[in-house]
Amino acid sequence: MIKKDKIEILIVTMEEDSFEIYHDIDLSTLSRKKVGFQFGYKMNVEPKSETVIITLQTYLMNGEKEIGMQSLKAEFLIEPFNSFVIGKTDDGYWEVSSPKVVDKMLDVCVGGLRGMLVKNFKYIFRRFGDTITPFEVL
Repeated sequence: MIKKDKIEILIVTMEEDSFEIYHDIDLSTLSRKKVGFQFGYKMNVEPKSETVIITLQTYLMNGEKEIGMQSLKAEFLIEPFNSFVIGKTDDGYWEVSSPKVVDKMLDVCVGGLRGMLVKNFKYIFRRFGDTITPFEVL
């Protein structure tokens, strides 16, 4: 039985949502000092299934130029759902009782995303030898 003030999360699914490498990039122009990541996420709520869906995107950048994109989608079962999800705000965002739970779900997503980045962007990271990996940056 769940205590009233305790919220539990369970990963239902986690999968690659999308992946792109812009093949018009010239690898010789990549600079270790300029390569970095930009992140964004969306949170959607499915009241019927009592789940929260997080879509986490990261953009691989070389300075101001985007050179690739990786996206992951994860679905989490929340218990007790009605204690966690308060409702939608006037501007369309979901309000929750514990932002720390959202932070924890994002932490889980970042872990999955790191593995996808290594798999999908390995030829770009190899360009720098052992000097840069997604593990250093994330």
